[in-house]
Amino acid sequence: MQTKLNEMNWWARKTDGGRVQWTAQYRAWDINFTAWSKPDADGQRYPQWLAQRDNGVMANTRAPHLIGFNVHGKTNDYRFFRYAFSSCLLGDGFFCFTDDAKGYSSVSWFDEFDFKLGAAISMPSTAEWTNGVWRRDFERGIALVNPTKRRLTVELEPGFRRLPGNQDPAANDGNPVASITLEAKDGIILCRP
Repeated sequence: MQTKLNEMNWWARKTDGGRVQWTAQYRAWDINFTAWSKPDADGQRYPQWLAQRDNGVMANTRAPHLIGFNVHGKTNDYRFFRYAFSSCLLGDGFFCFTDDAKGYSSVSWFDEFDFKLGAAISMPSTAEWTNGVWRRDFERGIALVNPTKRRLTVELEPGFRRLPGNQDPAANDGNPVASITLEAKDGIILCRP
């Protein structure tokens, strides 16, 4: 992987051209995973290349296939958390949130962790559900994700509610919903009655 990163110069760079170090504890460097990075000969940037590489690795291993999904952020950036957590739920990954301020020495907790979604009752998402929004169904709720750069609204079948929560009452107020509007790069967990 290091060879490909060096070959394509997919490292995140500072204004002086130096690589961005993501932690002082280890000699580890951030990767530029944006659309501004240069695509390789196959037209892929780092995220697409890594997904294809990992899928090839996973295809050659025996089940169960375990994927860890770790993100770093501020513990009060609930929108970012919902986007990352809901995105992880679209597949069969394990989720971890790392507090930017404390690193790996802390355990962050969110209202969504207190809700028991139950087992998935639909397969991992491989395409959008409707109007640009992705969805996966669970025994007691659904995960919705808007991966686009624009606000999207979708209509829901009857019976869904927002999660009851204390951290972000604008998103998790426990009220019933017939439609949901997701900001760009946002996600949400809704519960069934």
